[in-house]
Amino acid sequence: MQTQKQLTILIKLAFPAVLSQLAQMGMGFIDVFMASHHHKQTLASISIGSNIFFPLIIFFMGLFLSISPLAAEANAKKQNLILAQLLKTCLWIAVVLSVPVIMTLHYFDPIIALLKLDPAIHQGTNDYLKALSWGVLPLFLFLVLRFFNEGLFQTRPIMLITLSALPINIILNYVFLYHYHLGAAGLGYATSIAYSYLFVAIALYTLKTTTHSHIQHELKRASYQRILIKKIIRLGTPIGIGLTLEISLFAGIGLLMAQFGTEVVAGHQVAMNYASMAFMIPLGISIATTSRVGFYFGLGDFKTAARIGWLGTALSTSLMAISALMMLAIPEKIVGLYTQDSATMEIAIQLLSLAALFQLFDGIQVTLTGALRGLQDTKIPMLIGIVAYWVFGFPLALYFSQKFMAKGLWMGILAALGVAAVLLSFRFYRITQRNLQF
Repeated sequence: MQTQKQLTILIKLAFPAVLSQLAQMGMGFIDVFMASHHHKQTLASISIGSNIFFPLIIFFMGLFLSISPLAAEANAKKQNLILAQLLKTCLWIAVVLSVPVIMTLHYFDPIIALLKLDPAIHQGTNDYLKALSWGVLPLFLFLVLRFFNEGLFQTRPIMLITLSALPINIILNYVFLYHYHLGAAGLGYATSIAYSYLFVAIALYTLKTTTHSHIQHELKRASYQRILIKKIIRLGTPIGIGLTLEISLFAGIGLLMAQFGTEVVAGHQVAMNYASMAFMIPLGISIATTSRVGFYFGLGDFKTAARIGWLGTALSTSLMAISALMMLAIPEKIVGLYTQDSATMEIAIQLLSLAALFQLFDGIQVTLTGALRGLQDTKIPMLIGIVAYWVFGFPLALYFSQKFMAKGLWMGILAALGVAAVLLSFRFYRITQRNLQF
C-alpha cells in the first residue's frame, strides 16, 4: 500500500513536470519554425546563436538545480525561516550571476568573428545574442523560483505558467518579424519578453498563493545567508559541471556528424530531436523524484527515500521501454513526421534503432541522478559523468565511427549512457544500504 501511494504521488508530480519541460522545448521549436519561414539567414543566425547561448548558461542552470533538494529538506523539517532565507539568497545569487553572462553576450562579437560567417549571418547572430541578453536576468530568476517551487511539490502551477508562455512567444515572434522587421534580433527580444513573463507569473504565484503563506510570513525578517551560498555552491557546482559534460558530449557528436555529409547531419538531427522529446518523460520523473527523495531525506526516513528512488527509476524505465518499442516498431512513421527526403529518412531510421536502446539507459541515469540529488549527493555523480561521457563514451564514439560512421558515433552515446546507468545504480544502492551516511 505504501509503495502504491508513493507511486501515485510521483506520477501526479511528474506529469506536470513533463509538460513544463515540453513547453520550454516548445519555445525553441517555435523560434526555429517561424525563423525558417521568415528567411534562411534568420534561421542560420538563431541556430548559431542558440548553440552559443545555451551552453553558456547550462552550468548556471545546474547550479540552481541544487535549490530543489534544499527546499525539500527544509520543507520536511518545517523550517519556514530557512525556506524564506533560501529563496532570498538564491534570488540574490541569480542577480549577481546574470551580470557576467549579460556582459559576455553583449561583447561576444570577436568570438563570432572567429567562425568566419557570412556577414549577414554574423550580424544577425550578434544582434540575436544582444537581444537575448536582456532575458538572462528574468530567466535566472525564473529558474530559481521554478526549482524552489518544485522542491515544495508545486509542479502543476509551473506547468500552467510555462504553457501559457507559448502563445505569448508566438505573437511576439510574429510582431517583431513581420511588423517591425527585426529579423533574428526580433526573435531574441520576443524570447527575452517571454522569459520576463515567466518570471513575473511565477513570482506572483510564489508571493500570493496561500500554499506558501508559511514562507511569505517569514520573508520580511529573512535575509541572504552566506552559509546557504556556500551550500548552494557545494551542491550546485558538481551538478553544473555534470550537465556541461553531458551537453558537451552531445554537442561534440553533433559536430563530428558533419564529416559524413548533409543527409547524415539531417538524419542525426531528426533522430536526436525525437529522442530529446521522449527524454522529457524521465526528466519530469527525475524532477519529481528529487523533491520526494529530498523530503524524506529531510525527515530522516532513509528507507522511504530509497524506495522512492527505485520507484522513480522503475517508472522511467517502463515508460522508456514503451518509447523504445515504438521506435523499433514504427520508425518510418516517426521519421515521416519530420521529413520525406529518402536519404535523410534512411539515416534517421538507422539511428532510431540505437536511440531505442539508449532510451532505457537514459531513463535510468537521469532518474537516479535526480534521486541522488535529493540525497544531496552531487560530487560522485559528477565524477561518474566524467568517466561515462569522456573516458568511455567519446573515445568509443571516435573508435566506432571509423567503421560504422554515424551509427558508430551513436554507439558511443549508447556506451556512455549505459556506463552512467550502471555506475549511478551502484552508487544509489551503496549509499541507501549505508543509511545514507556519506
